[in-house]
This record gives sequence, structure tokens and C-alpha cells, in this order.
Amino acid sequence: AAPRLRRPTIDFDVAYLTLAGGIAPGRVAEALSRSGRGTLCFYGPPGTGKTEFAHVLADALDRELVVKASSDLVSPYVGETERNLARLFNELDVEHSILLLDEVDSLLRDRGQAQRSWELTQVNELLQQMERFNGIFIAATNLMTQLDAAAMRRFDFKLEFRPLSEAQRLSLFAREVLGDADAIDAIPAPLARRLASMNTLTPGDFANVVRQRTLLGEALSAEEFLRRLIVECRHKGGLQVAA
Repeated sequence: AAPRLRRPTIDFDVAYLTLAGGIAPGRVAEALSRSGRGTLCFYGPPGTGKTEFAHVLADALDRELVVKASSDLVSPYVGETERNLARLFNELDVEHSILLLDEVDSLLRDRGQAQRSWELTQVNELLQQMERFNGIFIAATNLMTQLDAAAMRRFDFKLEFRPLSEAQRLSLFAREVLGDADAIDAIPAPLARRLASMNTLTPGDFANVVRQRTLLGEALSAEEFLRRLIVECRHKGGLQVAA
């Protein structure tokens, strides 16, 4: 099969990342550049920029980002998932690549909740591979609380990705609707007040609306763009008010 190409819908900017924990994105990149190795856990709601930030790190370090989802590795045959994990880590070029394992919660689920022996062996295999890995490994998840406690000790950095702050929401709206991220004052006051109340908005929500605009081939007014953002929030349970 042909490789899947990455086509970001909107231009990614680290200015629209909200990372909890007091570690700036630039400091993470500097630390990885100095050491050449590290294990990181990116966690937070969908659309907050976890995968895009991994691409930024890879570009900053001049490395290839190898992206795998758990579904690429899980097999219905006993022992095959463990072999797939071992093959993935052993065959990776640690000098020139970064490994991103998405949806890692399905492979690092809390062993205290395991009901079958193969659930334990999959977690054990991944933990062992992480322990021995001498490159840069990133695990991404939307379900941080479901990860095994032993995995937490193996991550050098645990970065929480949060929804956009109020200032970020206004700036990104101005960029995508008005064409200038600094034109916040030009946003009509009723729209700005509504944006200020939408605490679950993420860059991914903006990307979805921009994608709709592109597919429809039509311009969206500021009011229509905001209405579609409201619908995106409602779909994920973040806003209960009618659009």
C-alpha cells in the first residue's frame, strides 16, 4: 500500500499549544537535541496538537517521524502483538528517527484491570522495549488515567495538552477568519464573548471547520464560522447550547 501522506488542514503554530507542567516546547526540543534520546508521554483531549507537536520536534531535530497506531501492531494471534512491538523497536534507526506510538492506552493498559494473560504480556513487552530503547520515543493517549503505573516511571517527560486558552481562541479565530492573528480587536464583540466562553475549543476544532470550508468551496462569514465551531464543541459534549 502507498504511504499515507500528512496533509495538515491549517498551519500549525506552537503558539496555539497549551502545555501544562511548566515546560516550554522549546526546552523539550533542546533537551532531546542534547541527549539524542528520551521517552515522552503526550496526553490530553483529541485535537490539542499532540501529533502535530511530534512532527515539530522531528523537524527541529532533523529526524524522520515514524508514526504507528496501536491498531497497526495488535494481532488476534497469541504472541504476534509482542513480536510486532519487538520488531518495531529493533528495526528503528535510532540516530535518524523518532517513534510516535498513538493510542498507546490500548497497549499500556493498567495490568491491574487485565482479565487475560495476553493482556499482561503485551504490556510487559512494551515496557521492556521502552526500558531498552536508546532513541526518542513518544507515546500519545487521550486516556492517561488508564495507563499502567509502571509506564509512568519510564517517561522522562509527561506533557499534558490542554484546550486553547481564551487568548489563543481569539487569535486563531482572527487568523482563520480575518486573515490576521493580531486582528483580535476586529472580531465583533458578541462573537468574542461567545469565543471566550468556549473552554473546550482545540486547534483540531478549527481544522475541522477549515476543512468543511475547503470542501464546500465557499467563504464562511465570521458568524457562520463561529456557529460551526459551536457544533464541533457540541459533538464532543463540550457545549450544550444550541448553535
